[in-house]
Amino acid sequence: MIEIKKQFWADTLIALIDRIRKRTKNHKNMDGEAFEDYSPGYEELKTSNKVNRGVSQKSTSGNPDMTLTGAMLYSDFNLLNASDKGGEFGWLTRGNVVKKLAKFKNYKIVDPSKSNCLGEHDTKFVQDEFNKMMGKELERNSFDKVIKIKI
Repeated sequence: MIEIKKQFWADTLIALIDRIRKRTKNHKNMDGEAFEDYSPGYEELKTSNKVNRGVSQKSTSGNPDMTLTGAMLYSDFNLLNASDKGGEFGWLTRGNVVKKLAKFKNYKIVDPSKSNCLGEHDTKFVQDEFNKMMGKELERNSFDKVIKIKI
């Protein structure tokens, strides 16, 4: 029987989190569209390092990258759990910010209002990783016996 291991889901979701971080840093939303520009006032504050008084800014970019202090995409965005049945990733404390951004302009990192909150490219990545893993497992198993696949 081919079993999907917890480690597969953990590794796949950690890779997905990294993809989402990179995409967001490259000014793209979950659909691959460029984020809309910041308002002129906010852009001026961010580029002059004056948005978060008293708190260090990780980014002073005038291009929308959803990074100010870095907490939302880096320290707070993590794998929450994984098992042989799947896993969850998300925000430990800043989920409310992510929900607000998803409604504001086109700043969707993910879309928490949908059951599959991932964009098409992210969903395809997970499907491709699953297909690769299943292909390797099928190759490792002999075809002269019954193969059971637990999904």
